[in-house]
Amino acid sequence: MRALIGIALAAGLSVGGVAACGSSHPSAGSSCRTKGSVSAPRLAGHVNQHGVCVADAPSSSAPASAPPSPGPVSSAATLANICTLGWEAATSSVFTTHEPATGNVPIRAFQVTLINNSSSTAEVTSVSVAFYDTSGNEMGSVTEDTADSFITGGQSLNFSYEQGTASIPANAATCQLVRWTS
Repeated sequence: MRALIGIALAAGLSVGGVAACGSSHPSAGSSCRTKGSVSAPRLAGHVNQHGVCVADAPSSSAPASAPPSPGPVSSAATLANICTLGWEAATSSVFTTHEPATGNVPIRAFQVTLINNSSSTAEVTSVSVAFYDTSGNEMGSVTEDTADSFITGGQSLNFSYEQGTASIPANAATCQLVRWTS
């Protein structure tokens, strides 16, 4: 078997997915490069005691992949928004734009989605929302707490409020974020 491996190595062929070094008589410990392929890129390596070029272990100094650090908190962060009227089922408290199916008690609700389009982190402590009827007439407004939320750059958060915690006019057809505060 060793003779077959030696012949394959001398011919520059891969053995067990590991490639031979450029020399037909590599010495143990010398440096080499593995043969690359689509699924296994060419890597730096060393010659083992069998004359096979094996890839070196990755350096421990390589940084671990981590999300970027959030930017500084800024009241100047720009937030896009979407305000949607809908319902929550009393049994699940999941927001939906369609009235829940029979058997679930529908509770009128609204959801504000804040999208941070800046590189700064936005601190959001409350949202103020106005409600309008189908003719575009303002029916009322509310200011609701967001429990000191932070939205990092490029991210978004949803805030849902249901009738009982928020005063939503019965004939409201749409809603609009008026302001967010930090």
